[in-house]
Amino acid sequence: TATGMPAQAGCTWSHTDGVIRRIRYASECGIPCIQVALPSWVPLNDDEIRRFFAALADACPDVWIVHYNIARAGRFLTGKEYQAILAVAPTLAGSKQTGGDVASLIEIVSATPSLRHFVVDHQIVPGALFGARGFYSFLANLSPRFTRNLWQVCERGEWTEAARLRVMVEAFFRDWLAMP
Repeated sequence: TATGMPAQAGCTWSHTDGVIRRIRYASECGIPCIQVALPSWVPLNDDEIRRFFAALADACPDVWIVHYNIARAGRFLTGKEYQAILAVAPTLAGSKQTGGDVASLIEIVSATPSLRHFVVDHQIVPGALFGARGFYSFLANLSPRFTRNLWQVCERGEWTEAARLRVMVEAFFRDWLAMP
């Protein structure tokens, strides 16, 4: 892109063909990496999940896929499930982890070290501690400097300072969400 920064687009839809159409459009616009959640009309079983990712990889072999792992899609995937997906969809590049607990994050990261796993705001510090490669952040919209500093503190392994900043983030969100 003109900024020199990589771009990513969300291409989720309620069915596989719609996702593929959106991926192709994003690719034509020069976006090399897309983010998808599972189609969520009904929860998919293991075989359907593998077929979904295989279809994306077959239809768009030059586009990297980041899976948006969100329980609202009907399934919250594990590391073992990502291993099965990688066997049929080599274009899977990573995941956006939006929920679960630290134990599930550790399991996912350790089971699939070749993937780039990202976390969201409330998991920045534990995510960095256990191998996440970065984060997707609402907080960055409010204070890019603070958010960048938080990640840099984590990268340097300054866990006491990271914990202090994380407590500040939690207090901010708690107070902000309580506002009328």
